[in-house]
Amino acid sequence: MGAVAGAAAMFFSDKKNRDKAKKVAQQGKKKVLAMKKEAQKDPQAFARKTAAQAEQKARILARKAKSEANKLAKRAEKEMKAKKRK
Repeated sequence: MGAVAGAAAMFFSDKKNRDKAKKVAQQGKKKVLAMKKEAQKDPQAFARKTAAQAEQKARILARKAKSEANKLAKRAEKEMKAKKRK
């Protein structure tokens, strides 16, 4: 915990870093307020949109996970064949 606090203190001791952090926080706040406004305007449409975005992200992650699993399986298969040859 102390190391993290020290690192944060070092980061925020520089004015450039404080300005960057403030800018990012302001952008995030604007985005959250826009989402809140959209959700209040039409909650059902916002829910559908959010669900569709989550589903799309899940599909992308599943595709990446499957690809990585296939790579690992192929690598393990090659290693097993190499061990059998010895």
